[in-house]
Amino acid sequence: MTARGYGLRLRIHKCRLVACWLVAALSFTERLTVAKNVPGKDVAGCSRNTIEMLVSPDDIWAAFVQEEVCSDGAFVTTVVNYVQVERRGVEPTRENDVFAIVDHGALDDRPILQWLTTRELRIMVPNNALIGLQKGSYQEINVVVRFEPDDPADRQQFLKSLGLDPK
Repeated sequence: MTARGYGLRLRIHKCRLVACWLVAALSFTERLTVAKNVPGKDVAGCSRNTIEMLVSPDDIWAAFVQEEVCSDGAFVTTVVNYVQVERRGVEPTRENDVFAIVDHGALDDRPILQWLTTRELRIMVPNNALIGLQKGSYQEINVVVRFEPDDPADRQQFLKSLGLDPK
């Protein structure tokens, strides 16, 4: 190999090292940006989007389904759907959460809302839903959860298979 060929090989090797270092530095910066500085987030690494809103029959209350996506910016991402209840015209906050379900972004696993009366909200979820939060009421609104299809034996088996207490 000539001296010129050897010098060219060294330059290519140095460029590869610099490129690897630059990619590593940028990926670290990107992770911090994704996890902590995204506009519109109230929790670092998470963002919520309203995907459904249903107004009560008396037009006083609104129920929301919000999808929250959380990421550490690298390898872990979770998707949780929250149901919130709030008076019409008032922006909901985390204080208004009445129900949460882990759904991994699957459309079929999202909660389905139905106002049964002006003060009773039904939330329908799949029988194999992983519920993270379930309140029976919020202010004067009664919250009822129904599994679809409603098969208690299958639900108990599902929870046991995950090592969870099927209460």
